[in-house]
Order: sequence, then C-alpha cells, then structure tokens
Amino acid sequence: LVQWQEELYEKFVLNIPRYDGQSFRDVFDRELHTGEANPWDAFDMLLSSSHLAKRRERQAEIAGARKWDLVVIDEAHHARRKDFLNRDQYRPNRLLELLNGTGQVVGLKDKTDGLWLATATPMQIDPVEVWGLLKVVGMGGRWGASEDNFMRYFEELRKARDSFQNADWPFVLGMLDDYLGTGGSVDDNFSKVAESRVGFVEWDQVKSLPTSGNQAGVLRQLSPTGQMVLIEMARRHTPIRRFIHRNTRSLLREYRSRGMLRENVPERDPRSEFIPMKPDEDNLYRRIEEYIREFYQKYEAERRGLGFIMTVYRRRLTSSFYAMRCSLERRLRFLTGGQGQGAVLFDDDDLEQEELEADIAESLL
Repeated sequence: LVQWQEELYEKFVLNIPRYDGQSFRDVFDRELHTGEANPWDAFDMLLSSSHLAKRRERQAEIAGARKWDLVVIDEAHHARRKDFLNRDQYRPNRLLELLNGTGQVVGLKDKTDGLWLATATPMQIDPVEVWGLLKVVGMGGRWGASEDNFMRYFEELRKARDSFQNADWPFVLGMLDDYLGTGGSVDDNFSKVAESRVGFVEWDQVKSLPTSGNQAGVLRQLSPTGQMVLIEMARRHTPIRRFIHRNTRSLLREYRSRGMLRENVPERDPRSEFIPMKPDEDNLYRRIEEYIREFYQKYEAERRGLGFIMTVYRRRLTSSFYAMRCSLERRLRFLTGGQGQGAVLFDDDDLEQEELEADIAESLL
C-alpha cells in the first residue's frame, strides 16, 4: 500500500489515503480523520489491501458503500477457485468471491463503472482461471455461459492445427459468431493481411463463414491457405483479445527502440538443471512426500481444501533441511498439546510467501 501511495504521489501528484482497517493515513503517514459511518465512503479515492477487503465482514461494508467510478485490483491472479478438479462445484476463494459477490452480498464488479484486473503473473494452475477473471470483467454470451464452451473452443483449434477436418467447425464458427455479435469485430490489420494471402473472394468467404447458411460447402472448398487463415481468424478473435491488454517483453523492447523507455529490458535464457540427490537426501525427500500425501488425504476427508496446509512442508524442504526440521518440531509440539508460543502450528518462517499465507489462512478459517 505504501508503494502504491508513493508511486501515485511521485508520478501523478495524487495523495491518496490508505486504509488499514482501523484508520486512514496519507502518503506522509499522517492520520486522517473522517466522520463517515462506512469507512469505504470516507474518501473519493482510497487504497486498501485485498486481504482486508475480502474478509467477510468487510465485504458487507463494501457492498453498502457508494458506487465507484473505477476499481483496480492488483495481483488479480490471486482471485481463483479453490478446487479445479471438481468442475461440478463452483468454490471461489475469498478474493474471487469479493469480485463476484454472493447471494447476500453485492460484488465489486457491480459496485463500479470500471474494473481493471492487473497482474504480472501468468495463470498457473488451470486454464479455467482465465475464464473466471474474464467473467468478472464482463464476458457474456456463449463464452461466459459455460466454462466448457470456453475450454472446448481452444481445444478444437488445437485439433484444427493438426488436421483441419478434425475440428468441430460448426461449434467453432458458432462461438465466433457469438463473439462478433456481442461487441467483437474483425481486426482491420488482420483483414488486410488475410486478403493479401488468399485474395478478395476467398477472404470474403472466410470472413462470412460464422453467419453463412452453407458452412459445410464453403469449408470443403477452402484452399490450404484459406484453411490456415480461418484457423488464425478464429484464434485471434475471442474475448481474450477484447478484454485483455498485455505488455510483453517484445513490446517493451519496441518502446525502448523508440526512446519511450529508458530502462533495459533483460534477456533471459532459462534452463532446467537437474541435480541428483545423495541417498540420505533422496530418502528424506521420499519420506516427506509420503507424510504429506497421507495427511493431505486425511485433512481433505475432514474438509475439502484443508489438505492444502500440508504443502507448507514441501516448500520448507526446498528451503533447507534445518528449516524442515524446525517446521516439523513445531508441528510435533502442536499435536502433542505443547503450551506457550512453541505450540503454534505455523510461524512466519513457514508462511514466508504472501500467497501461501493467504491460502493457508483461508483453509483454516
């Protein structure tokens, strides 16, 4: 929050108060007093941590506040489901719940005229994460109606790349028609390139396919180049293009070449290095994995999502053997009813990553 305050003050001369749940402070750390009953109505602009805002009691406060012009959620990739394996049950975590709302509480997406979700972290767990966030920012139609439609569309395009005829083109073209009929449009630059590749007549056939009454006949007549143009048109024209703006490394390098960016853009050459374990290291690793699996299953049987707490020990093992020993000693003291400070299940060293701490806290609540 302090960094956000400093950046906004330095770059835009905006002194925006931050709210910590108890009081408001400005960029110079001066306490600001307000007479508002609802703290979320205290200032026209404010900063707050998502960890505070997503608490159940705070969600109700936010739902009762005035409407905003714009809400920006940083580190938005933290908003996700608790369980990706069970598609029949939708279980959002607290941040995703804050954005969407619940049956009793209005979500942030309905409390603002504009919603920006910002992240520099790729989706890490399941492609349905992207679908969940696109739904938050307004993706509708057949794309938003079902995550299965969303996932299947890109699977069909993968089939088409291997063999054009293997794809379910009526489904793909139906989804493409839905996108173009709900606010999407064919990119002008793509249209010019496509027409230069296949000519005006065939490009007009490809472009009209989503609404054509003779899709099967046109598909059979397409040239190999026309088929590739269709695949590329389907790949480029989706809600991902409409709702997501990406700043990639190549774009940053273009900015730098034009003098719009002074900082260097690092070149990376990542390689995987596999280091064989010594026998005692391998034995310890296998024992820890066995321990995690056994108790993960027991905790999951008790309450879905609770087994996640066992992943702490895998992360501690990657830190050091000493760290692993300290964490297991804390667990032993906790399980055997130890008293005092030593009886905590996890301390700050165990929960050394903010994301891990947040997920563990949710599991334990």
